[in-house]
Amino acid sequence: MKKPIIILVLFLLLIPVANTKAQQLPKFTQFMFNPYLLNPAIAGTFNYYQIRSGHRFQWSGFDGYPVTNVISVYGPLEKQPMGLGGVIYHDVVGVTSQLGARFSYAYNYPINPQYKISGGLSLGMLQYSLDATELEFFEPEQQQQKVLSQMRPDASVGVYLYSANFNFGISADQIFRPKLEFEITDSTSGDAFTRLVTHFYIMSGYKYFINRDWAIEPSLIVKKVQPAPFQLDFNVRGIYQNMVWAGVSGRTSEGIAFLLGYIHENRIYAGFSYDLTLNEIGRYSNGTYEIMIGYKFNPIKN
Repeated sequence: MKKPIIILVLFLLLIPVANTKAQQLPKFTQFMFNPYLLNPAIAGTFNYYQIRSGHRFQWSGFDGYPVTNVISVYGPLEKQPMGLGGVIYHDVVGVTSQLGARFSYAYNYPINPQYKISGGLSLGMLQYSLDATELEFFEPEQQQQKVLSQMRPDASVGVYLYSANFNFGISADQIFRPKLEFEITDSTSGDAFTRLVTHFYIMSGYKYFINRDWAIEPSLIVKKVQPAPFQLDFNVRGIYQNMVWAGVSGRTSEGIAFLLGYIHENRIYAGFSYDLTLNEIGRYSNGTYEIMIGYKFNPIKN
């Protein structure tokens, strides 16, 4: 079923955050499950390689609701204080989609016996696509029967301070701010264009052990995308025997989420979350749900 031309205008505005509540990059409720997606400096901060995948279905119930799939692999070099990683993600919103791939490098430096700091850089490419066959133009002769696509360079940088139980990181994504331009009308009407904007993140978390079996882990992330206001995600997890965990999360101007996870033999990770959107969108959607799966390989360094 073809969408009216207003849909095109809407998505060209939403993608560059002309709407002050929107973001260009995918977001995850379970950011603590795979913080490497937000900060390349986290590559190499563990003594093992791991693979993590995430699958997010946002505002389900809407026609063309956002769907995000991502997979990442990262870990340390055996004999050097460095880490490597890579990530591939695919994000679909209505008639638009983006496919991104990146490679990351990080260097870890010990400040003292307790704390280390890491700096990381991620480079890659992203492809933005717009399915013009699903658009219905006011002038029938302007109807297009093709998928419009453009590739642009992508990069992110970050620093990360961490110890056994504490972490704090700052990162910036889409630092190249490339311009996208789509020829969506006839040659006499011109093209539609937009520019990708930089996303800034501040994250922090602390794991507090109540006793041998129980731990509590509060964590937060502050996001800033110009010209949108700051957005804060805050959550608290209760963890039992490093095997089962449950928690609640809140996001300013949007709603709350409930989280549940399981770790099998300290090797296989699984997490699930369900978001209740409390703003106007929540009245018409069936909520947002997210699935995370991960696998931890054998340690390769002390």
